[in-house]
Amino acid sequence: MKYRAATEIIDRIADQVAQLAQYARTLDESLCARELADVAQLSASELQHVDALAQYLGDLECLLRKMAPMLPADLTLPTEALCSAVHLNAMQRLITGTDRIPVSEPSAGDVTLF
Repeated sequence: MKYRAATEIIDRIADQVAQLAQYARTLDESLCARELADVAQLSASELQHVDALAQYLGDLECLLRKMAPMLPADLTLPTEALCSAVHLNAMQRLITGTDRIPVSEPSAGDVTLF
């Protein structure tokens, strides 16, 4: 079984959370910039959810970055067990690989149009 330093895994997850928070902020700004008629179908609470998403993701990133250095440097986690908890290949590579995986990577998933 392969192991990886817990601090490294947490740092890599924090990078992903930061990128997702930026996407949520961009979405929030985009929705706020639209004409009122364009967003009339969205309720105020739905718009608040987008804003809250960005804030929560930002706080999660800060929390992860604060936690990582608090862990013992020699603490390792089994990568196989962690990979079994996620479904996206990009997330599994985040845990096992050495390269940084951008969330927007084209191979990160298929787009399904309804």
